[in-house]
Amino acid sequence: MHVFLLCTKAFVKAMGNRRGKPKTVLSILPIDKVVETFPIMIRLPSFGGDEPEPQTWGLQPFRFRIARLLSVLGLCLAILVLVPTLAVDLREGKVHLAAVEALAVVFLLILSAAGRRLDILRSAGLLAVAFVLGTVLFFESGIHGPGEVWLASAIFLSAVLFGSSGVAVMASATSLVFVIAVVRQGQGYLPGRGTGLEMEIAGLNTVGLALATSLAASRLVSHLSAANQARDRLDGELRARDRYLEEESAGRRGAEAMAAFFRDHDSLTHLPNREGLARELTQASKRASRHGGSLAVLALGFDRLGKVIETRGRMAAETLLVELAAALRAGFRDEDCVARLGDETFGIICGDLRRTEDVIELVSQVKACVERSFEVAGASIHIAPMIGVALYPNDALEPEDLLHAAESALQSARKAGPGAFRLFDPSLQKDSLERLRLEEELETAIFSGAIEAWFQPKVDHQGRIVGAEALARWRLPNGSLRLPSDFIHVAEGSGGIAALGVVMLARACEEAASWERKGLGRISVSVNLSPFQFANPDLVGSVRRALEVSGLCPSSLELEITETGLAAFEEGARERLAELRSLGVGLSIDDFGTGSSSISRLRDYPVNAVKVPKDFVDPLPGDAKAMMIARAVIDLAHNLDFQVIAEGVEGREQFDWLKGASCDQYQGHLFAPALCAADFESALAKSNAGG
Repeated sequence: MHVFLLCTKAFVKAMGNRRGKPKTVLSILPIDKVVETFPIMIRLPSFGGDEPEPQTWGLQPFRFRIARLLSVLGLCLAILVLVPTLAVDLREGKVHLAAVEALAVVFLLILSAAGRRLDILRSAGLLAVAFVLGTVLFFESGIHGPGEVWLASAIFLSAVLFGSSGVAVMASATSLVFVIAVVRQGQGYLPGRGTGLEMEIAGLNTVGLALATSLAASRLVSHLSAANQARDRLDGELRARDRYLEEESAGRRGAEAMAAFFRDHDSLTHLPNREGLARELTQASKRASRHGGSLAVLALGFDRLGKVIETRGRMAAETLLVELAAALRAGFRDEDCVARLGDETFGIICGDLRRTEDVIELVSQVKACVERSFEVAGASIHIAPMIGVALYPNDALEPEDLLHAAESALQSARKAGPGAFRLFDPSLQKDSLERLRLEEELETAIFSGAIEAWFQPKVDHQGRIVGAEALARWRLPNGSLRLPSDFIHVAEGSGGIAALGVVMLARACEEAASWERKGLGRISVSVNLSPFQFANPDLVGSVRRALEVSGLCPSSLELEITETGLAAFEEGARERLAELRSLGVGLSIDDFGTGSSSISRLRDYPVNAVKVPKDFVDPLPGDAKAMMIARAVIDLAHNLDFQVIAEGVEGREQFDWLKGASCDQYQGHLFAPALCAADFESALAKSNAGG
C-alpha cells in the first residue's frame, strides 16, 4: 500500500511538472509523518484533453478528481502486468482467474474513458474492481496472498472516495468475505494453508488495520476538503475585491474622461467651449501653416436670445440654444469646428479657404442654418444672426488673437443690427480694447463710490420744485464728470447695469430722506429703470431694501421705465408693475408715445404718470404737426388717468404752450440742469421759501 501511494505521488508530481502547474501540499494534520505518507495534491493534473483546469473544488468533485486519477493509474499498472499475469494463470490452468483479471482491465478501461457525468459510477466502479478482484484472489490463494491486499485497498479507497460511510460499508463487506472464507475453510473448500483460527486472525488484522488507516485517510481528506473550501472562500473574496477594484478603476477612468470632456466642452450643448475651440484652432492653424492654407474664424451672435430669457424664462432660452447648436453642427462639415464661446455666442472654424468669395459662402451657410423659426415653449421664434469674421493668417497668427479679432468684428456687426456680418478691421480691435478698459473702470467706479446721484428738478405751473429725477454721474479721479450717454450702454453690455441701478436707487433714497429730515418737505424723487433691471427677479427686493435702509416713505419714490422697456417685457410687465406698486412707490412711463405698447395694455398698467419725450417738445410751438402730436399724446395720457410730465423744456415759448396744453409738470434746462445733491438741496430750500 505504501509503495502504491509513493508511486501515485511520483506520477502526480511528474504530470504537474509537465503541465507547468503549481504544486500545493497542505500539511494540516499535526503529525508530519502521516502527511508525508499520504501527500494529497490540492491541484491534480487534468487528463481530459480540453478540460479546463478547475480553480475551486468542493468536497465531492475533489474525490471525483481522485477517482479519475486512480482509474487511469490502475489501468496503466494493469496493462503493464496483464500479459505476464495471464501467461502464468493459463500455464497453471487458472482460466477463470485469467478471465477475471482480463475483465478487470476492460472495466478499468471503460471507467477511464467515462465522462464527467459518470463520475459517481467511476468511483463506485473502482471500488467494485478492487473488491471483486480481491475476493476472487482471496478465495483462490487463501491467506497471506494478494487477495488480502486488494481487499484492504478497497477499504482504503472507500475512505478516500466516499468518506466514513464508505469505509463502514466496505469494511462490512470485507468482513463478510472473511466470515464466508472461515466457514468454507472449516468445510475444507478453501485452498491455501492455515487453520480456521489463523483465518480469523488474518481477517481481523486485514480489516482492522485497513479500517484504521482508512479512517485516518478519511479524516485527512475531510481536513483537506475543509482547507480547500476555506481557500475557495478566500479566492472568492479576492476575486470580488479584484472586481471591485476593476470597477472602481473603470469608474475613476470614466470620471476622468467625463471631467476631461466637460473641461473642453459646454455642458448644455456639448459643443466645444472656448478652451476647446482654442485648442482646435491651434491645431488647425498649424495644419494651415504647413500647407500654406488659410482659415476663417466666425463669431456668431443672435438678436432674440435676451428677449427669450426675459419673456419665456431661462429654460426656454436653453432649449433654443440647444436647437441652435444642433442646427449649426448639422449645417457644417465634420472637419469644421462649431463651439459655444459664451452665453449667447457661438464660434466656428472653417478651413480650406481658397478665395475671398468663400467667406460670403460661409456667411450664407450660417444664415441658412439658423434663419428659420424655432418652436420653443409653444411659441415660434425667428432668429437672425450677427456674424464677425477673422482670417488666418491675414488678421492674426495666435489662436486667442484670432478669437478676439472675430469677436471684435461681431461687436461691429451687432451695431449694424440683425442679419449683418463684418470682416475684422484693425480699428475694431482698438475699439474692443477701449470698451474692455471702460468696462473694468466702470466696475471699479460702481463699487468704489465714484458714481454720484445728481438731480434735475421737476416744477409745476408756478415754477416751484415738486419733484426730481435722479441721474447718474461718474466722477473721474481728475474731478471731471462722465455723463450717462458715455457709460450706460457699456454697463448694459457688460451686465454691470444691475449693480449700477442698485447704487443709484440707494443714493436717491438716501438724499430724498435727508431732505425730509431737514424739513425741506416731501417731494417725489424718480429713478430710471433699464429694461435689464426691470427683468431682474430681485428688483422688488432691491427697492424694498433701499427704502428700509434709507427710511424714505415709499410714496416719495417714483420708478421710471421706458415704454420700449415695457414692450420688451410685455408678458410679465403688468405683474411686475403690480408688485412694485404694492410697495407704495409711484410708477411712470418714460418716452411715452415712442414705444410699441398697445393702448389697451397701457390702460391696464398701474402707473401714475407718463413723460412726454424731448423729441416731441423740441419742435414746439412753431411746428403745427408737432403741436398736433404733442397735444394728442397729452390728451391720451389724461384720458388714461395719467399725470403728464414734459421733459426737455428749454424755451419760454415751449413752457407756455405746454402749460396751455394742460401739462402737469415740467423738466428741462429752462428751469435747471441736473444738479449735485448739495446744489439741489439749496435750490429746493429756495423754492420752498418762494424765491
